[in-house]
Formats: sequence, C-alpha cells, structure tokens
Amino acid sequence: MAPPHGGQFEGSYSRPYVFSIDGRPMGYMELFRAAQDDLAAVYDAHPYDVGLHAAIAELDMVEHGHGAIMFRGFVQSVFEIEPQCQRIIGDANAGDGSYGRRFWSDEAGCSSASTTWPSGISASPCSPGRGPVRKPRTSGRPAAP
Repeated sequence: MAPPHGGQFEGSYSRPYVFSIDGRPMGYMELFRAAQDDLAAVYDAHPYDVGLHAAIAELDMVEHGHGAIMFRGFVQSVFEIEPQCQRIIGDANAGDGSYGRRFWSDEAGCSSASTTWPSGISASPCSPGRGPVRKPRTSGRPAAP
C-alpha cells in the first residue's frame, strides 16, 4: 500500500480484512485503534476504543444480507476478544437513510445517533450492551424474533 497508509498496516494499529463469497471479493473492513488514530485528537478517545471502516465491494452485492452477517460478526467479536473495549466508533458521515447509516444501526444493533465534533468528524458509537441481537437472514424474508 502506498504512503501515507502503508505504515498503518504494520504493527498492531490497524488490521485490514477482505471478505469473499465463492472467491468473489465481497467487502472490506478495517479495525483500528481509535486512540492511536488522528481521530483521537478530535473526540474523547478511550484507550480501548476500536474504530471500524467498512465497505461493500459492488452494488450488486448490496441488500442480500452478506454485509449484515459480516458486520454483526465483527462487532460481536471485537467485544468478545477485547473485553476492555466499551465503544466501537463507526463513521456516520453518511446521510440519514443511507446504506451506511441504516446498516450501522439496524443490522449491527448500534446507535443511529451520531456525535459531531468541532472538527466536523461525526461518528456513532456501539457499546457491548447494544451489540448484535438479530439472527442473520437466510432468505429475502425477515428473521424470526
């Protein structure tokens, strides 16, 4: 990866993940230590906060439930693996009703309310008590309660 991002994948600051379905790249997620990121200068970062970036590779992969399964598993795993983590910070700059905003709150069970700091950065927190609660969809029908 070219500078300036090449160094962030060295060490324990950031971990990139590419997800595939049947050999086709489906999405990208990156977990990073928010307190070690530039983001820490613009919000009240706790030492064990985890930042999360996510993207679906292609539009024809959206709305099939793949991202929800991936995202929920990631959020739940972070809280299980890092018990001192009390917040996952996700980018909430996407507009109301956007896939990103809907996904963060509806699919991951996180807050849809975002905080905007004076720098203009806005994020929504997810905490262990708000973790994933719904079962993944296996068809076009909603999951049973």
